[in-house]
Amino acid sequence: MKELANYLLLFLKPSLYQKRIKVFLVDQKQNKEHDTWHRAQEIILHRASFKDRVIFEFSPFYLYPSGELGYRTQSWDHPAFRNGIRFVSEVSSQIPREKVIHFILVDDFNNVPEGVTNSDILQRLMEAKRIPELAESALFSLHTNSQSVFYWESDFVQEGVKNSCSNLDAAFQKEKILFDRKADEVNLQNLKSTLLVVAHPVEFRSQQSLMLSSLLREMKHPPFQRMSKLERFTTLSEMYCHVWFDDEGNIDNVTRPFWDGNKFVHEELM
Repeated sequence: MKELANYLLLFLKPSLYQKRIKVFLVDQKQNKEHDTWHRAQEIILHRASFKDRVIFEFSPFYLYPSGELGYRTQSWDHPAFRNGIRFVSEVSSQIPREKVIHFILVDDFNNVPEGVTNSDILQRLMEAKRIPELAESALFSLHTNSQSVFYWESDFVQEGVKNSCSNLDAAFQKEKILFDRKADEVNLQNLKSTLLVVAHPVEFRSQQSLMLSSLLREMKHPPFQRMSKLERFTTLSEMYCHVWFDDEGNIDNVTRPFWDGNKFVHEELM
């Protein structure tokens, strides 16, 4: 009798059967996404529990996002950008606030039309602030009661050198780990007791590898000059943790950088 009922359901009412299958598949997908999100948070919180300082960064806030294919995640309403902010807000709120610092990069360099004034930039910021997800994030709000540090992309632009994204980002990352600018040499213990969490779209993977290589070169100079080559490799690997978001805004994976002898690769933690 039950077999007959299943037969009728399958062949006489295909739309109802397909609807049930569709609902089941949607539920399965949502459960998987929830589990991945929760697992990613657990990884960050576990690593943060061993650190004295946890620095969070979500994708750069582009004042003028590019509409070109391959750069869609720059858009303010892109799921990868929005969920990166959401993830950072959620997980940082579960860490003692005295340990948390938000580093925020506002990109006023790439895609910016000629003749843009400070008034134009202010207007763009006000437009972004009207978006609830952005207004409630560390970009505009200190609701987390933690410290927020803002930088402009143009602050790192230099004349006569190649201002690639990886080089500019390396200069920004360097600002995160210069805890005492007056010191002649960096305190290695401060570096080892710091976790840098970066929430980025998956399309940033290659750029972040190049950034780390650029940062590695920068660390040959003061105030990092006393660090051995091995210490530079291992320190960056221990400090950084990337959370990657796919085009739909779901977490693709959590990784840490690993030097393979030629370049930094992203070692998966999930």
